[in-house]
Amino acid sequence: MSSDGEHPNPTTCEICSKLLTDPRLLPCLHSFCLKCLQEEASNADSDPQQGVTCVTCGALAILPPSEGVNGFPQNLHLAFEVEVGRIMSQLGTQDLHCGSCGDVCVGTSRSFCSSCYEFLCQSCLDYHKRHRTFKQHEVVTLGEDATTCLMAILKPKQPLCPEPAHEDVLKFYCQTCNKLVCRECTVINHKDHRQVEVASEAEAQRGELRGIVESSTDIEEKLTVAIERGTTMLEFVDTTRQEVTARIDEAFDKLHQALEEKRLSLLATTNDITLYRASQLSTQKQEWEFWYSELNRYVEKSNDILLTHSEEQFVALRKSVQNKLNGIIEKGSDMCFEPNQHSDIPVFIETAILLKEIPQCGFILDYSPSKSIWMQKSLPVSNSKYELFLESKSPSDKKLTNGGLYIKAVLKTYAKDEDDITGEVVDNGDGTYAIVFTPLTNGLHQLCITMNGLHVHNSPCDVEVKGTRTKRGRKVTRNYNAVKNVQLTIPISFPWQVGIHDNGTIYITDIGTLCVHVLDPLGNKKMVIGSTSTAKAQFNSPRGIALKGEVMYVTDSYDHCVHKMTLKGDLLFTFGKHGMAEGQLNVPMGVCMDAEDRVIVANSHNHRVEVFDSDGTFSHSIAGNGVVGKGFSSPWDVAIDPWGNLHIAAWNTGAIKVFTVDGMFVRSYGEKVLVNPRGIAIDGGGYIFVSDGGTGDVAVFDPTGKCVHTIHGLDSPTGVALDQENGIYVVNYGNGTVLRY
Repeated sequence: MSSDGEHPNPTTCEICSKLLTDPRLLPCLHSFCLKCLQEEASNADSDPQQGVTCVTCGALAILPPSEGVNGFPQNLHLAFEVEVGRIMSQLGTQDLHCGSCGDVCVGTSRSFCSSCYEFLCQSCLDYHKRHRTFKQHEVVTLGEDATTCLMAILKPKQPLCPEPAHEDVLKFYCQTCNKLVCRECTVINHKDHRQVEVASEAEAQRGELRGIVESSTDIEEKLTVAIERGTTMLEFVDTTRQEVTARIDEAFDKLHQALEEKRLSLLATTNDITLYRASQLSTQKQEWEFWYSELNRYVEKSNDILLTHSEEQFVALRKSVQNKLNGIIEKGSDMCFEPNQHSDIPVFIETAILLKEIPQCGFILDYSPSKSIWMQKSLPVSNSKYELFLESKSPSDKKLTNGGLYIKAVLKTYAKDEDDITGEVVDNGDGTYAIVFTPLTNGLHQLCITMNGLHVHNSPCDVEVKGTRTKRGRKVTRNYNAVKNVQLTIPISFPWQVGIHDNGTIYITDIGTLCVHVLDPLGNKKMVIGSTSTAKAQFNSPRGIALKGEVMYVTDSYDHCVHKMTLKGDLLFTFGKHGMAEGQLNVPMGVCMDAEDRVIVANSHNHRVEVFDSDGTFSHSIAGNGVVGKGFSSPWDVAIDPWGNLHIAAWNTGAIKVFTVDGMFVRSYGEKVLVNPRGIAIDGGGYIFVSDGGTGDVAVFDPTGKCVHTIHGLDSPTGVALDQENGIYVVNYGNGTVLRY
């Protein structure tokens, strides 16, 4: 196989290494002999009906279903090139043979018929001119510059019909079958098909291809720019590698130098101590040796006079010898017989500390902006601090534990003549960053957070900066730390979930009477949708409900489906099928919609969340796998926060799991607060309300996941919903009521 995927000689078959014969074009645009392709298909290890592998590029070419290899289109242009090559090679031979009679064309009696594609001797030329069949043929006499003459008249022959009984040329094109046909084919094999002349079809197809080529200019320009950027980035990557390598080498050279200097300093100190002690010990030892010698000399002298001297001699010498010996003994009583120096040299080299600190003295940040996430620590309110928290992550989704990344945060206003606001970024040194803005105006802003020049997850995105007062001129009244008073009680037999429309209308699913109750904002019943009404929609176990615009979605747990209907209860369509496979439902519970109108369903008994398009077409699944950590088990409800993240309340998980709608894990919260979360609702400021069947409470979390309040005194709460007037609705399933706080 050629290294660049192209055969060096296009007129040679790369399978048989001979000139192409009846070349056929594969979908990868490489051509081979028809016979060679037939052999390749028959010798294939796999099912020959599956296709043949291109020996040039390795692509699999699927065989046309009815005709097999014969169904691959003829490469007529390449066949013409092969013919031109054959003719030119014949022209270069010493003996040029007539293509009609086989005789050698002698002297200047050489001619060529562009219709027959044959060289002609003088006799055959004369016959050509006389015979009626050949009178319309274009024949040229070859002069001295035969090559130029041939190139001037050579043109592609009109291909003949491959059908055995047809001898006509392919002058027509069957648009139904997308193939060239002859006149007989038009009335036999392709009768009643859409047919046109080849010339008109070619003109139409040329125009179509020109249009496609012209339309490819935009992508070509983008690819050119992308290639240039890629080339530049490759250069940057290599330059960065060299710079980082130099910095690492320089740093460790300094470390090595410092260690070597310390080693030499310790060795020098050791040597100084050793020399001093050796000097002191040597002096002391010399003194001991002197007195030892003196002592031995006078002891020997004493023994000598005791044994060998006469009384007169002994008495005469005794006093002198005895005084000297007593002096040595007296000196010995004052003498230190212990070495005045010790051999120990205490050395403190904290190798363990050094070895522990070495891994921390340098690190490479393998960061991933797309996996790094940010969260709000406060609400975006004009003329107030708007605080964010950014957590950096690696490509493997692990939290980084070191800082050092360049973080830039900008809050852009959509209003004219207003400057963008650059956030103050604080590197906490542990892989997290604090970002603070002070927005000056209300309204929609675009938040952009980049990490070393690349956007982090969910950036850019829109955030709405609110004023300190509402449009009615009064301060915002919802106080998440002081939710106490029940303002409205709605009795329902077996309520499960509640949904509040933007206009204040209340919708409550009832698994006892198998219907949906519709009430006005004061709690007065307006209508009933379901088995107790005449509406088209009927339920077996209505659970979750989601409202948007003029439609609503209701999950039916025991029918394992989702109903889409109008707000009046007219059924539009139903989607979902009972089963365990992705996209199939097994006791669906909560449902919500995101900004793109995708329908997100808590598929409780399959331990997954299913994502559908608004028309009910399955998109993808977010699997819980029934495990802790990033996973979840038995999801009961779902909700979307203001930044487009999906929050999953899973009954057997004891926490809220946050994912992107595309399925990437973001974070979890509530582990020390929640036991069996059932329902979840999120307001425009990012505050989260979770009903807990295990504690019997509703926990309120701020946007960072910190619990700021708990509503006590409930009996097995299930659904939670919020209205536009700061009201909090809780389904108190245990005593058959819906409460508004």
